[in-house]
Amino acid sequence: MGPSSMSSAKFFPEFLEARESREAELMRTLERARPSTIMLSLNIPGPDKDIPGARELFAEGAAQLVATGKFSLIDDALDCLGPYAFFSSGLEPEAAKHACMQIEDARPSFRLLDLDVYSAQGAPVSRHQLGKNRRPCLICSQAAVDCIRQRTHTALELDDRVRALLCSVTD
Repeated sequence: MGPSSMSSAKFFPEFLEARESREAELMRTLERARPSTIMLSLNIPGPDKDIPGARELFAEGAAQLVATGKFSLIDDALDCLGPYAFFSSGLEPEAAKHACMQIEDARPSFRLLDLDVYSAQGAPVSRHQLGKNRRPCLICSQAAVDCIRQRTHTALELDDRVRALLCSVTD
């Protein structure tokens, strides 16, 4: 087990607990947001989620959602996985996902935003369901999920890329 694996293992129980807490909060939020609920979070790989520029990027993402006039903030919070927020939308889930994808694709740093859309019943809406390609890897043009599974890139490569993207937010 390398240093990267050891540090991830150290934080793993805390990360699991945070994910479970977010899931419970999502279920409570679904009761109030109709017909779509959006969860905004960040795609920051590795154990350190609170790196320079991350909170600024999150704030930009939240501002972009609100600026569309299609999304209303319900609640926001911070845990060991970083900042996250729930929004409601009067858009049908598929239309909300399209609007969210436009934001995610608007600039390179927004690739680190994760805008998950859920129907009132709690079903997630994926890019695949809408006939779109899976999100690309942060480093290469392959699907991110494939690179993650195959461990195509080192932790250092990913960290360097994330920090470069976040530098564009704070410059």
